[in-house]
Amino acid sequence: MLDRRPLLAGLLLGCIVYKPQFALVIPLLLIVTRQWRAILGAAASSLALIGLTYAIWGWPVWQAFLDSLPLTRTVVVERGDTGWEKIMSPFSAARSWGMAVGPAYAVQAAASVAAIGATLVLAWNGRPALRNAATAAAVLNSTPYVLEYDYVVLLLGIGFLWKHGAEHAGDGGRRACSHWPGSRLCSRARSLPPRLSRSAC
Repeated sequence: MLDRRPLLAGLLLGCIVYKPQFALVIPLLLIVTRQWRAILGAAASSLALIGLTYAIWGWPVWQAFLDSLPLTRTVVVERGDTGWEKIMSPFSAARSWGMAVGPAYAVQAAASVAAIGATLVLAWNGRPALRNAATAAAVLNSTPYVLEYDYVVLLLGIGFLWKHGAEHAGDGGRRACSHWPGSRLCSRARSLPPRLSRSAC
């Protein structure tokens, strides 16, 4: 959708403002790919949601959000009271192995730079399916606070990897990809009208 309908894609991307820790890679990706209309759409939808929240609940809800950040950082993220096994980030892994907070943040920074860098390289090389798969992974790996249920995002990445393999790996690759359960969904999607099938797969 980003390449075909950038404004609509941007409007949808802006809705991720409700979980801003997952949006680290998105602005850089849009800048590298020069998706100015998507940037405009993302800015519009995110500002609209912020404005709507302010209009309904006023400033106190934002003050409460800001006041909760230190507690979340120290108790949930750094101290791991939620449980290290539930926070699925490089930072959490390092802390669960006994690493101090500072070095654990260094591990997280290295993982974040690697994930975002790989995504931007793929975007610069003009490989949309791989770019999208890498973005799904980078969204999760570039933040120290990500819980196990957030990894449902990887299903999108797996779908884009399947699509890339089916398109570029030849007949053998297409046969291998056909064993993935999601391929049945894509096959059914192709029987839909052209506009819908392009959106589904």
